[in-house]
Amino acid sequence: MYLGGLVGADREITRKLELIKLELNSKGYKTSWIIISQKRLTFFNKLLVNSAKEKKKPSWHLKGKAIDVFVFDINGDNLFNKKDISIIEKANKAVENKYPELIGGLGDYFIDKNNYFTKHMIHFDTRGYRHRYTQ
Repeated sequence: MYLGGLVGADREITRKLELIKLELNSKGYKTSWIIISQKRLTFFNKLLVNSAKEKKKPSWHLKGKAIDVFVFDINGDNLFNKKDISIIEKANKAVENKYPELIGGLGDYFIDKNNYFTKHMIHFDTRGYRHRYTQ
C-alpha cells in the first residue's frame, strides 16, 4: 500500500542514504534514525506545511529524488542537537565528494525548536547541485 510518502524513492537517493549511513558507521557513529518520507504523491505533498509547492521549483520528493529521516541521535550522547547535524553534514559531504553523481541538497528543521517532530528531521536529495538550507 502506498501511503503518500513512505516508498518509491529512486535508486540514487536510496544509495546516497545507505552510503551516508556506512560513512557514519565507519567513523564510529550510530545511525539512529528512521525514514519518514520518500517519493510523495502530489496531494500528500500539498498537505505538508514545509514542503516545496512552487511549480517552478517543485519538491524533490515528487520526483523520488529525496528522503527525509527522523534522527534520534548520531554521536551517542542520547540527544539530537547541532552536533549531530554537523556530523551528518560531514558524512554527506564525504559521500558527495566520492560520488559526485549523488550531489544534492541537505536540509534541517532544527530552528523550529518548539516542534519536537520537525526539529529531528533531516532532508537529503540528489538534485545535481549542492544546496544547504534550514527552515
